[in-house]
Amino acid sequence: MKLKFRLARQGDVAQMQALWAQAFGDDGEFIQQFFRLAFSFSRCCVAEVEDGLAAMAHWLPCACGDKPLAYLYAVATRADCRGRGYATALLAFAEDTLRLRGVPGLVLVPGSPGLFNFYGKLGFSPCCPQATIEAQAGSKAVALTAANPAQYALTRRTLLPPGGVEQTGICLDFQASLTPLYTGENLAVAAAPQPDGTIFAPELLCPQPAEIAPGILRTLGAARGVFRTPDPGGTPFAMFKPLAGWSDPAPAYFGFAFD
Repeated sequence: MKLKFRLARQGDVAQMQALWAQAFGDDGEFIQQFFRLAFSFSRCCVAEVEDGLAAMAHWLPCACGDKPLAYLYAVATRADCRGRGYATALLAFAEDTLRLRGVPGLVLVPGSPGLFNFYGKLGFSPCCPQATIEAQAGSKAVALTAANPAQYALTRRTLLPPGGVEQTGICLDFQASLTPLYTGENLAVAAAPQPDGTIFAPELLCPQPAEIAPGILRTLGAARGVFRTPDPGGTPFAMFKPLAGWSDPAPAYFGFAFD
């Protein structure tokens, strides 16, 4: 098949949404939320063959220190087009596009352990180690205040570890549609109830997360929960690729993968 790379355009949306559902199995509500809150034609590229879109790659803006980053997200290839190198070629096109825009680094979160090897062959290195804390509700509640994305961003900035990636604006708008955001004294947490009554927190930022997590569960009325938190000795969560103009170490923490 003849392959063409380009930025997405209006007529691609239905095909992109169908490809998303096929590749990731997400429900229609989640997909619609992304396209309503976080999607931009200027931040999505596609690979096109004669009968339609073969692959897509989106990205969202973030930053580490004073340098902008692009978070590559929802990279997917149509089922009948897999195994032909289309995703690799599309990511090279996305990289060239972002380099021309002056973006000095790319970050992504592999969707499975095996994808660390795939992206490693494309020049990405593991980074941003995290710990996953499984906790039970404690006897003492922790004071939490529901926060909007702007409020959460202000508190989050004070709690990010050195080298942490800032995710603001549309990133937090989208995250807030997936999980409620809370702040407290030296504390920021995104935490959502699950169908089984537990809590899943894709981010907990505070000085002593293992000690604080049980109190968060007590406040939110859940018996058990799982919390992700920065941990220099933890498991790499993301991968990073420097482009032109990046001379700093790789980012040390990346919080929201929108999973």
